[in-house]
Amino acid sequence: MISNDTLRNITVNCKLVNFSKGSFDMKRVVLVVIGVFCISGVAFGAEVSKVLKEIKGRDAKIEALAKDVTMVMDSKMVSQDMEMQTNMKAITKGKKRRTEMTMMGMKTIVVNNGSEIWMVSAQQGKKKMNSESEGGQTPFGQADNIKEDGLKVSEGTVNDKKCFILEGQDNQNNQCKWYFDSASFALLKYETKMNGQNMVLVNSGFKKVKGDIEMPSKMEFTTDGKLTMSGVVKSIEFNKGIKDEIFDVDSIKQEELGKMDMEMMMKMMKK
Repeated sequence: MISNDTLRNITVNCKLVNFSKGSFDMKRVVLVVIGVFCISGVAFGAEVSKVLKEIKGRDAKIEALAKDVTMVMDSKMVSQDMEMQTNMKAITKGKKRRTEMTMMGMKTIVVNNGSEIWMVSAQQGKKKMNSESEGGQTPFGQADNIKEDGLKVSEGTVNDKKCFILEGQDNQNNQCKWYFDSASFALLKYETKMNGQNMVLVNSGFKKVKGDIEMPSKMEFTTDGKLTMSGVVKSIEFNKGIKDEIFDVDSIKQEELGKMDMEMMMKMMKK
């Protein structure tokens, strides 16, 4: 998941595009799937623990099958009738994560070394994040962000897929809904409300990528019903022998952050 801070470092601080809070807020973005859903009754409390156990079991299975995962995605950001093409690479190794987002030739890198989360950009240098929600999330470990206390479970459908709907709070006390495929326990859809805006992130085009593990190939993010981001997964690779050094924020060199693509900047300013 790409954080709101990441986007603003690349755009607002460069005086190129104004992603204001009123029009674009991606702090709670995670990878998930689109859908129209219907609720068909609340399950008993024991069902909550059972569903969470299955979800965590899926995450554990992915970690067992893949010592490391590298995902590359092309995406399009939409704000104030302007579109910007971006590229994202997410690398996961156990509990460690590194996300690289490139826009207009510049790169912002967010590193979670397992105990601390840092963001590095050409404009603001190195900055420590207070939580995972600031630094961004990956498609893995979804259940770790769900509070079990007060959680409710119901059943419904998303794009003709039967699902469990979990409604409650995340670890940052935001009210949320998570939609998990009742067969694969993959996350199909995610909803939350922040700063008075209704935000929905959804995934589609699930494909088997390793064994019986399915991952989404497409995603869409909307704010108050308007599309603000769409993305297509270009590749997912497993067990490439990722070295722990890449999760060391001090190893990131200035040249890795790239330079402003002036030609692209001029095209954007003319729009």
